[in-house]
Amino acid sequence: MSSHNAFDLYHRKHQEEIQLQSMEQIKKDSIFKNDLVVTVITGRGSADRRQAIRESWGKGESDIYFIVGKHCPYPPEDRATWDGCERASNGTASPEWREKYLQQEMALTEQLLKEENVIMVDMIDTYKDLAHKIKLAYKWVTDHGDPKWILKIDDDAITTVQTLERHLHDKYDDIDYLYMGWINKFSPVMMEGKWADPLYAGHKYYPPYANGCSGYVVSHKIAEYIVENSDELIEYHNEDATVGIWINEAPWSSDVVIVQEANRHWYANHDGMDHCFQNQNGIVYNRGNQYFVVGHKLSQRSELLFEFVF
Repeated sequence: MSSHNAFDLYHRKHQEEIQLQSMEQIKKDSIFKNDLVVTVITGRGSADRRQAIRESWGKGESDIYFIVGKHCPYPPEDRATWDGCERASNGTASPEWREKYLQQEMALTEQLLKEENVIMVDMIDTYKDLAHKIKLAYKWVTDHGDPKWILKIDDDAITTVQTLERHLHDKYDDIDYLYMGWINKFSPVMMEGKWADPLYAGHKYYPPYANGCSGYVVSHKIAEYIVENSDELIEYHNEDATVGIWINEAPWSSDVVIVQEANRHWYANHDGMDHCFQNQNGIVYNRGNQYFVVGHKLSQRSELLFEFVF
């Protein structure tokens, strides 16, 4: 073997050792205790909902994180659209209200930075940028550990964290690319109205995607791909469909296991709690321990506790 080839072999082995050490260090430094991490997409001003989760289904759980963004510098009266942060040319806010608004938002930011398990990501917290918020949530998780799965839910949904994690281990432990939830199929792409998605023009239907109102699970490799390709992945108006598009257009899309859990272990609450029930004290029960995730439009009252029977 020539000295040049010997050096190349030594260099490759040395690099492999460094990579293995780096992977071990990542696992060692992980802040997570479980294989399932829950990211709760929440609004800056939704402290009551976050506290309701801490006092109910999140009680005793270690890996639940609330994802918020930064404030828009313009009050709603000065914004061009309801869903964004662009300044309107004909804003109606008074100078006094603009100053008061900024003071309130800066004070809220200070509170959020002190609030338990709240993660403030680097984006303006508006509906228009929800797809970007998902990217940053996944980035924060993958930067801080190597969990097998990430559950994304909103703050008006509930989940049985440990039951869901056991189910994932029992059924899908060896699946590299897993996408699980209430899967929508053949959902039409809107070109007009509140939900218009002009960036996806030319398509009649979205690819299969998980209904965000009751959340969804992605495996670590899917989250990692989204983070690593964040700059290239287009952020569409429908943030839930956006994740389905990213997965559908990924180079490994044929390897994805899409698990349809609609009305089996997932429930999307649109028109009332007909699959769960609320007693007169406002406590929600999971009948027969059937559902792992129920959402959304559940009560915002901080005193409402969600009780699951395991």
